[in-house]
Amino acid sequence: YANSFEAVCLSVGVAMLHRELFGVAGGTDGERESARESCNNHQLQAKLAFVLGGLGACVRFTSLAAWIPIGCIVAYRKASSSQQPSFYRSVVGTLFGLCGLYGLMGVVLGCAVDRTFYGFWAVPSLGNFHFNVVLGNGSLYGTHPSLWYLYAGLPAICGVLLPFLLWSAVDATAGQWRPSERDNPLPTLFAIISPYIALHSVSAHKEFRFLLPILPLVCILVGQKVSKIVEGTESSTHAQLRRCKLLFKGLLVSNFPHLIYLSMIHQRGPIALNQFLSARMEENARSYTVHYLMGCHSAPVYSHLHMPNSNVTVRYLDCSP
Repeated sequence: YANSFEAVCLSVGVAMLHRELFGVAGGTDGERESARESCNNHQLQAKLAFVLGGLGACVRFTSLAAWIPIGCIVAYRKASSSQQPSFYRSVVGTLFGLCGLYGLMGVVLGCAVDRTFYGFWAVPSLGNFHFNVVLGNGSLYGTHPSLWYLYAGLPAICGVLLPFLLWSAVDATAGQWRPSERDNPLPTLFAIISPYIALHSVSAHKEFRFLLPILPLVCILVGQKVSKIVEGTESSTHAQLRRCKLLFKGLLVSNFPHLIYLSMIHQRGPIALNQFLSARMEENARSYTVHYLMGCHSAPVYSHLHMPNSNVTVRYLDCSP
């Protein structure tokens, strides 16, 4: 559940920091001025966002790969729009006064929660960092090449949405040099996603789930391009609705091969094995001892072997270093 919690903290934090991250675009001068005044009222949201960032870092230290770029972007934008004479002083003040201070509050809050449930003070993320980075024991759980996230991990979590993401990447690369697209959110989102993938690529141990926290940001990038296709050149509601239906049907049909394969074929061996064992145990209710001479975490155990009239003892290999 750590990756899910990290994803929630990152998604909610980015939503709360939308003005600080993406600026104010469009509208008349009066609307822009009103938006700037409204932006000043979002200080509380910004503080809460970095508290969430600290909570996420307390659970998984790798979330710093997303929150450090977020802090740098917020500090740069605030310094660029502030009236202070010293640009660097404004940057440092935002980094330490907003990002660092309230992020530290989130870490302290996470430690207090751990203290409540563990019964003693603990910082699990430090143990995670020491085990996986300092000692390098993460490779015991499997290794992949450095670019694995680019050619396997990211395409896998994106699925049929990958072409839209590549389209966004091309537009972000071209648009960030155009003064008229200064407030374009695409480069900002890629500035958060890219360091996250780069830092995780340094570790020898890689998993698909490690990229799930940035999937909501990827969906934002994809959604913008999908909206552009739906709007098209025709402004009529009927034409847009027709394109929307065609695109929805195309995405739905193209996902079915993955759905069938992942639901019925991929890694079905351990499930089929436990179904076979449970069927044999139901035929003759007595005490059983099952030895799993397989890799650790490679098969579900008691969740599939609860027999009402049988006593099942399971032995399996652990993941000790």
